Amino acid sequence: MGYRFGKPFGEMPRLIIELSKTGHKVYNHGQQSADDGVTVTLSPTQREVHLSLALLENPERVFVTVQTNSKGMPLDNTPWLFIDLRNEISL
Repeated sequence: MGYRFGKPFGEMPRLIIELSKTGHKVYNHGQQSADDGVTVTLSPTQREVHLSLALLENPERVFVTVQTNSKGMPLDNTPWLFIDLRNEISL
């Protein structure tokens, strides 16, 4: 999820990127959407996801979490991570 001053939080994209052995799917506000701007690299021990900030409508801050599932059963969650992009890149 992203946040940008001046835009209501509920109107910002809320992406879920679902990874599987066969590929990935992107959802925005619960609806499947195009995966343009999302690149996934898989290895036996690591998953790497890159996404264009344009998909999140160029936010100033992002909120990220990761959930691991196996056969539909949740295994693990990371805590929500808050990243302030204003100090990382120029928007």
